[in-house]
Amino acid sequence: MRENPSITIAELVSELGMSRSGISKQIAKLKADGVIEREGSDKGGYWIVKSK
Repeated sequence: MRENPSITIAELVSELGMSRSGISKQIAKLKADGVIEREGSDKGGYWIVKSK
């Protein structure tokens, strides 16, 4: 997400070899922990990775 902020869940599934639901769970956890947030729409938006 740092290297490609516009990456989609489908692309993450392909790159990481995880299931779609597994990726969604990890993204939800990262959002809840305040590590990432989504700016814009699902199709045209991008990820913001916050540094801690």
